[in-house]
Amino acid sequence: MGNRIGRWFLGYLILHLSGKYVERFINDVIRDGVELWDIRLLPNHFFQLRIGIHDFFRLKPHLRKTKTRIHGIRRIGFPFMLRKMLKRKGFLFGFFLFIVMMYMLTSVVWRVEVFGTERIPKDEVYHYAEKIGIKPWTFKWKLSNLGGLEKQLKEGIPEAAWVGLRIEGVVVKITVVEKVKAEENLLVNPRHLVAKKSAVITDMLVEKGNPVVTRNQFVHKGELLVSGFLGSSGEEGKQKAVSAKGSVWGEVWYDSTITIPLTQEVPLYTGERKKSYFLVVGDLWIKVWGFGKETEKSYDIEESRHHLYFRSKKLPFGWEVEEKRAYKPTLLKRTKEEAIRLGLQLARKDLLIKAGEGSKIKEEKVLQQWVEHDKVYLKVHYAVIENIVEEQPITANPNS
Repeated sequence: MGNRIGRWFLGYLILHLSGKYVERFINDVIRDGVELWDIRLLPNHFFQLRIGIHDFFRLKPHLRKTKTRIHGIRRIGFPFMLRKMLKRKGFLFGFFLFIVMMYMLTSVVWRVEVFGTERIPKDEVYHYAEKIGIKPWTFKWKLSNLGGLEKQLKEGIPEAAWVGLRIEGVVVKITVVEKVKAEENLLVNPRHLVAKKSAVITDMLVEKGNPVVTRNQFVHKGELLVSGFLGSSGEEGKQKAVSAKGSVWGEVWYDSTITIPLTQEVPLYTGERKKSYFLVVGDLWIKVWGFGKETEKSYDIEESRHHLYFRSKKLPFGWEVEEKRAYKPTLLKRTKEEAIRLGLQLARKDLLIKAGEGSKIKEEKVLQQWVEHDKVYLKVHYAVIENIVEEQPITANPNS
């Protein structure tokens, strides 16, 4: 690929040759150190080959020696394209004007975006950013000192603990981290911790409250695990209701039925991509690039819309990029073993999501498996270690 691009930039010729001793001519030229490529014999007994323009004039003595004639020359590459462009001054002027305009458009800020604000109004951030020069249609080189601008923004927004600036293409993104205000301790209603599922207790970590179960104990759903009452119930007035806090891990059992098809239609991407560009004005879309027919019937479509902004206000026009990825619907066939592996993998993933953070599968046992109607059916038993606590408000007075 790199060699082909290099030849195009240097320029090369496609020649048609005829004569009795063309093969001898080609051998002599190659021995002389001239690079030839894509040599082929045409149906009319002509030879076709390609040669760099810097080697063309080295052919003359060999042509005379072997009485070989050149019948056609086709010029390809950047030098010839440049010569044509120089002859067409209007086109050349338009091309350079386009380059200048593209440079100008990519050298200015199109919009400013603010992230991370909750209590601080975004308009306040936009207003102060504009005050120090961070606004649409500002040249990006004026914002080269990002550290200084970040410092000015932080000083101008007292509620901000930190302000970060980054430039991504034609967008300036301002990230604000707000100061955390000291808040009064929130009052939490007294509560017990109870079992949300039947399980065998495997481990406990109680931060507050009175544990009423032990390891290896079987508990039913709804059974008390950690009491929110502290103190002895026999001592009048000494019991106190608190918000119980902690984790109780238990072994929970599940029986799952899994169905996996042996044949399934899946998209096979061909590698063909097509981008279309639209000018968007209100609800009107005007296609400006990406015309032509698609060769495939099935496509995945990804759309990304870009709006222009003035200060913090979204303008009613912009542009949209639509990318189509072609694919052919393909029938995927699995063996029974592959279907079982896939089914178990999906079941494990789904089970751990349902069991919650920190859960793990202790045991997996396939109880039954059978094939019916081009599908594999599995019945699987799982033992899962998970946090089984559930909060239960305390409504009764502990000393009543």
